[in-house]
Amino acid sequence: MESIRGLILFADQVYPTLGGKWIIAGTYSNWFTTEPQLRFVGGVSVYLRIQFEHAGNYRIRLLLVDRAAPPTLPALTELTIDAVVTDPADPIDCGLKLPDFEVKCPVGSTDNIPIGQPLGLVLTLCMEVNGAAVASAPFRIIFRNPMEPLNVLLPPAPNPDSPQGGQS
Repeated sequence: MESIRGLILFADQVYPTLGGKWIIAGTYSNWFTTEPQLRFVGGVSVYLRIQFEHAGNYRIRLLLVDRAAPPTLPALTELTIDAVVTDPADPIDCGLKLPDFEVKCPVGSTDNIPIGQPLGLVLTLCMEVNGAAVASAPFRIIFRNPMEPLNVLLPPAPNPDSPQGGQS
């Protein structure tokens, strides 16, 4: 079986430089919101890196799925890319935007969410190459009550003076 390895990152901005480097700014896997419904118009930026062992034609398929939904439901959004690999020593790097998609708070209004008990939708972006799963990345949408301060949900900042080497 052919060895194909992949990486997916969610980011605010993804773009190449003239020198061949990729700028990946603002990576994340959690999206906090007090809105009861989010419509990602223009999608979400992702960076992909795929390393192929052999030259050839490849179909790359990205599917954003709700992990709690039945597997018979369609993906929230989907994107297919055809790639021609001529030099396996040169990975495919690309930055792209996922197509538009929408998510809703499971309990309707975020005012219905108890303070201290945020609700999360666990989404996953799956990458398939020629029908085989190659990589995935979590994307959690965390709905919270608008009256709850955001700092309650975030972990404390590391303490650089602690004996654990910056971890408290």
